[in-house]
Amino acid sequence: MNNPEHGHQQELIFDLSQVIESAQQLLNNTEQSTCLLCQSTRVKLTDALQMAGAALTRCEDTRLASMIAATRVANELFDDRSGEAKLLRSFQRQS
Repeated sequence: MNNPEHGHQQELIFDLSQVIESAQQLLNNTEQSTCLLCQSTRVKLTDALQMAGAALTRCEDTRLASMIAATRVANELFDDRSGEAKLLRSFQRQS
């Protein structure tokens, strides 16, 4: 699980989350603006945010599915039948 690509992917997901959050704040802070250029830009940013949010959701869902699959494989490999066995094994690997 200590894959460099995994860490890079996690960084990208975090960065995308930060960009989305900042863009949402920008939209909130400019909602009173009546300038035609600002309104047009807000519409474009809203559309881009919807696409970015959907992409982030897909990335997170893919990552979660991968983690669930890896856990399932480890449980089968180590014949973990209880939550206690899984927990104890996780601490043994960190030591």
